[in-house]
Amino acid sequence: MFDPTIYENLKVVIEGAIYELDLNGSLSVIDRIDNINLAKMNRKFGLTFMKKEGSVKAHLSLNADTNTLASEILEKDTASLGCQLEITFYVKVGQPKTDCESILFLINKHWRKYRPTVTQQLSYIYGEDEGEFLNAINIVLNDPINESHIDEIKDILAAVIDTLTSLENDFNPKRK
Repeated sequence: MFDPTIYENLKVVIEGAIYELDLNGSLSVIDRIDNINLAKMNRKFGLTFMKKEGSVKAHLSLNADTNTLASEILEKDTASLGCQLEITFYVKVGQPKTDCESILFLINKHWRKYRPTVTQQLSYIYGEDEGEFLNAINIVLNDPINESHIDEIKDILAAVIDTLTSLENDFNPKRK
């Protein structure tokens, strides 16, 4: 009999929880990816979503590498196995120095207990509204997650929604 992998079990839980939030009107799912790299046997699942009538986007992705899959199938060192969870928020900023510092403070407020690695990457399209930068705020949970973390998925999604709300309130150009 086939046993689902850690990745597959987590994917089902995360996907169900996010689509439930979409169904109840809290979020709008706007994109979905489900990739398998057949050359490396890496897997990646992701959903992009935003609050209803919002301008800030979030992309949550779950990644599993070849070593995890092979170790799980061969039942070797399964206690330390897990997937990487990554969340990226996309928000426009006008004052990179001060806005990025404010965003880092906000991210630390909502994500401190997960001890993530946080990066912010600014970009703009030359010739288009050069006073605004798109800030991609990437949050990577450093510790792998597995089935023992399933109860934490709702807390993680609550942190995502709180972060979306805070970014929407502080950086939504329509509200300023």
